[in-house]
Amino acid sequence: MPPQYTIRPATPQDAPHLAHINITAFEPTPFWRNLFPHLDRTATYPLKLARTLTKLVDGASHLLVAADPATGRVVGYARWTVPDPSFQKSVVDLSPEHAHLVQTFRRAGDAALPPGTNLAVHRRFWGELDRLKAKYLREGDFGASAAVSSLASR
Repeated sequence: MPPQYTIRPATPQDAPHLAHINITAFEPTPFWRNLFPHLDRTATYPLKLARTLTKLVDGASHLLVAADPATGRVVGYARWTVPDPSFQKSVVDLSPEHAHLVQTFRRAGDAALPPGTNLAVHRRFWGELDRLKAKYLREGDFGASAAVSSLASR
């Protein structure tokens, strides 16, 4: 019988696990290797943690996690953006430490990237993403992403 998982809203306590899943899911890809050449996963963790926490509190992003009900271990997540402003109210309270991390991340811009990040790839990716959003998305469209890692089998 396939494993059964519990689906629930993500919490700030899940953020370290979501950052780890994101790194695990994308680290083997050519994009990751070009964006973070010669960086090990620990160098990218602070960025991924800050981005995850920022998404948790921005109000427009909504995150669900898949957790193993026997252990509580988070094994995957999905994130989507709801364009309707009436749904863009954050219901997440961060610890002072996490709130400071989010503030610092929002202010830092490219300085939040780990040293050694390929800034040309970073800027090209986000520029192309913005261009494609402008071309294909209309006001009111939803955005979605998901990451599932092989952690479930470990």
